[in-house]
Amino acid sequence: MTMRIWNRHSSEHELVYVSATSFYSAEKITAHEFGHLLHWQQDHSAEPTINPIRFWEVAWVDEQFSTFASVYLTADLYKKDVMDDLAFFVAEPDIPLIYFSNYDQVKLFMLFMFEHYGQWDYIKTLIRNQSDGIEGIAGTLKQLGYSVSFDDVFEQWIIANYIDDPAYENGKYYHAHYNFRKCKESATHTQLPVEKTDATVNPYAADYISFNIEKGKKPFVVQFNGDATKKFRLAFILMNSNDKKVYKVVPVKPDDSAAATFTADAYGSEYDKVVMVVMSTDESIPENSTASYSYSAVKKTK
Repeated sequence: MTMRIWNRHSSEHELVYVSATSFYSAEKITAHEFGHLLHWQQDHSAEPTINPIRFWEVAWVDEQFSTFASVYLTADLYKKDVMDDLAFFVAEPDIPLIYFSNYDQVKLFMLFMFEHYGQWDYIKTLIRNQSDGIEGIAGTLKQLGYSVSFDDVFEQWIIANYIDDPAYENGKYYHAHYNFRKCKESATHTQLPVEKTDATVNPYAADYISFNIEKGKKPFVVQFNGDATKKFRLAFILMNSNDKKVYKVVPVKPDDSAAATFTADAYGSEYDKVVMVVMSTDESIPENSTASYSYSAVKKTK
């Protein structure tokens, strides 16, 4: 095998080939591949001698640029509330972001970061960042002066995928360009007690579990227990089920044993629906593996 050293050949060129069978969407495909070319030129790390196959960005970040390019070049990026009927979380939110498998997922993450973290400054800085994956995004945020971590913005995006609210906290959890149908809930509970329920979640993915307890509408307590060897984030969305208005978003940090307790003190008075958002934020979990957890809920006794 002949090993090439990139950018050292006068005859080098880049070519996008679009098959005749794809002409129905040639414009979008060409824009998508053009995004790859731009990223390749800006974030093309030195080719290693040991493993010449793996020498640049991970797929889930690379595909963010190509899907973003397609939206930017073929649609009005600044038009608000365009219905996105392909949103992955409408059918299955438990898809691992860091192991690429869904174009719509990475598109929505890039657009969210564009809208909330510097727009073109974010794009230009990230595309030139030579670190890969989570490290590259975290470094980009730091370079732009943001004090948030990758896990912070991941949590923000996951909550936005459920509430998509332009009013709550000045649009912190809002997708400006796209609008969506209802996010899928992995479980819905309408009565207490909720016995211990076992579940799993993929790395950098989420489950949305709702508690819409009709009988009595009294305060209740949710107990969460995760695999102590894994990392989790939790958030509780408190809302009104009639008008979908968000009362509050409450992040809850699990303790060192990955356990957490949340008490819905104002349930029935200030809000009547609680959505527990379970997020796995553990980069060490390999592809096709999950993090286990359980939860239960009982009426508050005191």
